[in-house]
Amino acid sequence: MKFLGVRIKKLLQSGQKAKVTGQVREDVMTAAMIGPVLEVKSFELVE
Repeated sequence: MKFLGVRIKKLLQSGQKAKVTGQVREDVMTAAMIGPVLEVKSFELVE
């Protein structure tokens, strides 16, 4: 699990890019109800 934490920290760097695979969920809603929900299946950091 520590490995995932390191990847998330890298993702949060300013200007970092990532390739994301997922789908927009029309059947769920957030508490804020301000837009569609993206269900992320995977992501890959782009160097």
